[in-house]
Amino acid sequence: MPSTKKPKAGDDERQETRRLKRSAEQATRDAERDAKRAAQPPRLTREQFDAGEPCPGCGMSLLGVEGDIREFVGTIYETPEQRNRRLEEDAAFIERHPGCHDGRWSMSGSWVLHCASCCPPHPLSREQIETLSRILSSAASRPTVDAAVAAPPGAKRLAQKTSKQRIAELEVEVAALRAQLDSAIRLDDHNASS
Repeated sequence: MPSTKKPKAGDDERQETRRLKRSAEQATRDAERDAKRAAQPPRLTREQFDAGEPCPGCGMSLLGVEGDIREFVGTIYETPEQRNRRLEEDAAFIERHPGCHDGRWSMSGSWVLHCASCCPPHPLSREQIETLSRILSSAASRPTVDAAVAAPPGAKRLAQKTSKQRIAELEVEVAALRAQLDSAIRLDDHNASS
């Protein structure tokens, strides 16, 4: 139901002021994000990663210490030793990134946690790049389906009808279904009494 409330003098100005304020706030957030990204250290190349160079963001190893493999299990299934080690790594992460308040990531098998804000992600492997290339090229080569072809039968006809016409048709259908139901009930009553 349309609102009967009449706009007050100055409503348009207040709305425009709010819109400008939201726009300025978004611009500030975008600028802060862009500055943070520009300050982020460059990503490692695949060759640097394979050579074992540390994370350019925090200086920690990306792959962890050799021989110190973390077996990922749900925290409910951790042994006391695994839990203590995880808590130690959490504390070390917080010490390295005290004001980041961002997500964390780690390499499979490594205990070392990296900051999603300060530590650039590791480079993709050649196999990952090939897989992504295959997926993207197959998606790009698929023909797009024309909306008119994809529409269900009768959709165009229904879209052209006005809502009043459709309501009238539905009322007729409901009446016909009620008549069929009444007929079936009478038949059941007749069979039950026989």
